[in-house]
Amino acid sequence: MYKDAVLPSKPYIPETLFVLACCLGSVNCLLWVRFSLPAVACVLMIAVISTAALCWQRAKSKRYTLLCVSMVLASVLSVCIQQQQVLETAQLLQDVSVSACEYELVSDSTQTRFGWKARAQCRYSASNKQAPYLRAQVWLSSKESLQYGELIRIVGRYKENSDDLQGQQNAARGICGTVTVLQIKQTTHLPGVQGFVLACREKLLCRIDPLLSPSRALLAGCICGYKTGLSQFGISQSLASCGLAHMVAVSGAHLSIVASILSVFVARTRFKPALRFGIVACVAGAFVVLCGCPASAIRAWLMSIVGQTSVLFGRRSYALSSSCLCGIGMLIVDPFLGMDVGFLLSLSSVIGLCLFSSYGSYVAKLLTPQLPLPSSPVVHRAVRLIQPLQKSLRSSAITCCVAMICTFPLTSQVFGRLPLVGPLSNCVLGPIFVFFILFGCSAAPFLFIPLVGSALLTALDVIGTLILELSGRFSQLPLACIELDLGWLMSIAIGVLLVFVALVWPRLSACVIRRIACLLTVLLVLWFVRVRYFAPPRMVVLDVGQGDAIVLQDGPYAFLVDTGPKGAIVKALGHKQVVHLDGVLLTHLHDDHAGGVEDLAHTFHAQQVLVAQGTKQSISSELGRAIQTMTGIDAQELVYGSVIQIGRFSVRCVWPRKPSDGTHNADSVMLLCSYQDGSSAQTSVTFLLTGDAEKDELKAVMQAHDVGKIDVLKVGHHGSQESLTQEQAQVLAPSYSLISVGAHNKYGHPTQACVDALEQAGSQVLCTKDYGDLELRPDKRGGFAIMGTRKGGSDG
Repeated sequence: MYKDAVLPSKPYIPETLFVLACCLGSVNCLLWVRFSLPAVACVLMIAVISTAALCWQRAKSKRYTLLCVSMVLASVLSVCIQQQQVLETAQLLQDVSVSACEYELVSDSTQTRFGWKARAQCRYSASNKQAPYLRAQVWLSSKESLQYGELIRIVGRYKENSDDLQGQQNAARGICGTVTVLQIKQTTHLPGVQGFVLACREKLLCRIDPLLSPSRALLAGCICGYKTGLSQFGISQSLASCGLAHMVAVSGAHLSIVASILSVFVARTRFKPALRFGIVACVAGAFVVLCGCPASAIRAWLMSIVGQTSVLFGRRSYALSSSCLCGIGMLIVDPFLGMDVGFLLSLSSVIGLCLFSSYGSYVAKLLTPQLPLPSSPVVHRAVRLIQPLQKSLRSSAITCCVAMICTFPLTSQVFGRLPLVGPLSNCVLGPIFVFFILFGCSAAPFLFIPLVGSALLTALDVIGTLILELSGRFSQLPLACIELDLGWLMSIAIGVLLVFVALVWPRLSACVIRRIACLLTVLLVLWFVRVRYFAPPRMVVLDVGQGDAIVLQDGPYAFLVDTGPKGAIVKALGHKQVVHLDGVLLTHLHDDHAGGVEDLAHTFHAQQVLVAQGTKQSISSELGRAIQTMTGIDAQELVYGSVIQIGRFSVRCVWPRKPSDGTHNADSVMLLCSYQDGSSAQTSVTFLLTGDAEKDELKAVMQAHDVGKIDVLKVGHHGSQESLTQEQAQVLAPSYSLISVGAHNKYGHPTQACVDALEQAGSQVLCTKDYGDLELRPDKRGGFAIMGTRKGGSDG
C-alpha cells in the first residue's frame, strides 16, 4: 500500500521573482554581448514590457509597477556603466606601471599547473592625490601562495584579457586581465574592523594549520572559508563527487549554525529584540568577512537581515520574497555576480527549496510504501522511537533532491556531472557535517588555550577524518557520480518543466509516478551493465588539452595510460562512459601526464598504478598519497619486457630498458600494443604508445627490433620537433598518427616538421585539438576504424 498523499497548497509566487529573472537575463545578455546600443535597447524593452505586463495582469498599483520596472532599469543601467568602466580600466592599466599599484587580495590562492592564482583588486593613486582614481579586478599569478586580505606591492607584468573564450569569461566577470608576480616588494594588512577580523582569521588558520592534513584542511574550509587546503588535498573534488560540495561552500547553512550558537547566549540577556538581532547580525557579518565574503554567504546574510527586519516591523517574513529582493539588490550593486557560479547556485537552490519543498514531500509520499505492521506493542513502540529519525532522514533526502533538480540546468553545463549518491550521502553525512561545523565554530575561540586547544583539534581531526573517509567511500560507489555532456536545450527543457510545475502545480498519480521511477531505475541499471561489462574493444586518445591520457577498454576490462593534466581526466572518461578502471600506468611523472591522478583518486578505485622501473623513488608525497587513496597500495614498477593483458589487447613494455627516475622525457614508458580477436592469428592490429619519448629513445627501440611496422602511432612529446625523424617515420609506416595536444598551446605543438615527416611517410595525422577524442575500434577482419568526437579540441 502507498500513502494517500494530499496535494499541498501552491506557494505564492511574488512579482519580485519575475523581476529577478528579468534582471538576471538582462545582465547576462549584456555581459556576453558587451556594450552596444541596439543590444541595450532590445534587452531593456523586453524586460520592461514583460515586467509591466505582469504587474498589470496581477492588478498591481502604478506605484508598485513603477518600483518593479525601476529595479529592472537599475540593473540594466548598472551593468552598462560597470562594463564600460572595466573596458576603459583595462586599457588604462597598460599605461600604468605594475609596481606603482597596490593589490588587495580578495580571495585565497588556488593552485594551478604553473603556480598559484588569486583574485585581487588593483588600486592606483596618482601623485599628490589621496583617493585612487583607478580600481580594477585582476588575476594575480604567482609562484607562491597568497592569502585573502593581504595588501601587496609587487614587480610584475600585466596582460590584458585575450579574445578567446577564457578572456571573454574574465571580462564578463569584471576582471580586466592578469598580473604575473615576479617579486613581492611589500606586504601589509587591511586597516580598521575588516583588518581586525582578517587578522583573527590569519591567527586561527595558523593554529589550525590547514596544510598539515586533510582533516585540518576540511576544518579550515568549513569555519574560515579557506579553499587552498581543500584544493591541495583534493577534498573539493571528493565532496563534489558525492553531492556534498555545498557543505564546504560557506552559505546559509553555515550562517544559521553561527546564529544558533550566538542565540543561545544572547537569549539569556535582557536586551531588547532589536538589539539582540543587531548583535547576531553583526557577528554573522563578521563571520562572512572571515570566510572571504563569498557571494552565497553575503546573499544569505542579507536575506536573514531582510526577513528579521520585516518581523521587527510587524510584517510576516516570506523567505522567497526576501531571497528575490536580496538577489536583485546584489545584482544592481555588482552586476558581474550574474556570472558568479556560487551566487547563482545559492540563489537557485534557495528559491527552488522555497517553491518546491512541499511538492517534493508530496511526490515522496506517493513513492513511499506504507507497510502493514503487526499489532504488537513492542513493534509500535519501536516505530515511535525511530519515527523522528525517519522524518529527519526523509527531510534531508527530499531537500537534497529538490536542490539537485533546481540547480541541475546550471550544474549540468558548468560541472557536467550528476552525483546520484547525493541524497544518500547527505542523509548519512549531513548530520555529522552539521555537528562538525557547530563544534568547530564553538571551539575556535578556545583553540589558543594550551592543552585545551590541542585536545579540541584532536577531536575535530577524528570527526574530519571520519567525514573524509565516508565521503571517499561514497564517491567510489558504482554510479556515484555520472559525467554528463548535455546541450543547452536539455537544460532549458528542465527549466521549462520546473516553471510549469510552479505555475500549474499538477496533481500526480501514484501509479504513474511509481512506474516512471521504476522505468528510470531499470534504464539506469541496464546502461551501467552495458558500459561496465560489455564495452566494445577500443583505444581512445582522450582530449585532455596539453597532455596525454589514453584508455584501453574491452568488455569488463579498462586500463588507463597517463592521466593528463589536473582537472580534465574525470570529465574525459565520463564522456566516453568509462565507469571503472582496472589499472593506471604513468609513462613518467610530468604534470601533463600524471597531474590527473589526484582527480581519479576521489572518483575511481583501481587495482594498481604502474610506473617504470626505478621511478617509484621519485614519486612526490602528494602523488603517492593519491595513489594510496585510489588503490590502497603503493605504486608498482613495470620492467622492460613485461606484458599486460587487457581483454584482447596485449600491451608490452619496450622502453626504458634500464631503471630510470621518471623525471625526464627520455624516461617515458613506451608500449607496443596489439589487438588479437582470437578467431584468427591474422586479425591483429598493432599500435605504439610513446608517452613523451623522442627520436633517440625511438631509435634505441627500433635498433633492438622491439618495434617494426605498425598500424597506428601515438606520436611522442605532442608532436615536437624532436619526436621522430623522417627515416623513423618511413620504417614504422603507420597508417595513422595520433597526436594528443591542446588547442592554442604556447609550445607550437605539433610542429610542422613532425607533421611533414609523418605525411611524407604516407601517414594520416590526427590531432585531439582538431578532432577531440580519437577513438580506435578494431574489427574482426583485422582492420580498424578511427573516429573523432567533434571538430575542435580542448585548450592547452
